[in-house]
Amino acid sequence: MRIEIFSDVVCPWCYIGKRRLDAVMQTPVGQDVELVWRPYQLYPGLPPGGMPREAFLLARNPGAQDIDALRARIPSRIKAEAEEVGLAMNFGAMEYMPNTSLAHRLLSFALEPGVQHELAEVLFRYFFCEGRHVGDLEVLVQAAVEVGLDEQSVRSHLASDAGVAELES
Repeated sequence: MRIEIFSDVVCPWCYIGKRRLDAVMQTPVGQDVELVWRPYQLYPGLPPGGMPREAFLLARNPGAQDIDALRARIPSRIKAEAEEVGLAMNFGAMEYMPNTSLAHRLLSFALEPGVQHELAEVLFRYFFCEGRHVGDLEVLVQAAVEVGLDEQSVRSHLASDAGVAELES
């Protein structure tokens, strides 16, 4: 069976859902299941380089002036459900809201069995737990190398137009 996952690496519910899916995949139900990650950008209108998270939060909440109050509004349900699946999301570490087009193109490149799923975990962890800018080329290359992809191949792929049409469709 093939399961296609339409997700964005800046979606907390997607990370929680991935962890729940991982638990199912460890049972007999997960045998012979192929997972394929597909791009879905939550914020396709972000500038290519992304933007500071404070500016993003203020833009999404017109009239708001207190950035600390906006940061504190992270739903307690997200925190509670993340903890249920073993995640310690660090929203305070997120200084930048990335445009995720490069991250999606990287995921589309990593099609070897299991590698794409492992890369998704790394990208989610980088963003939600470590506060890394997952729209930055160097951060993405580091994630790719961490899961065993060839650095030069990744750089060549991301420097090309490969995967752009799939992302925009």
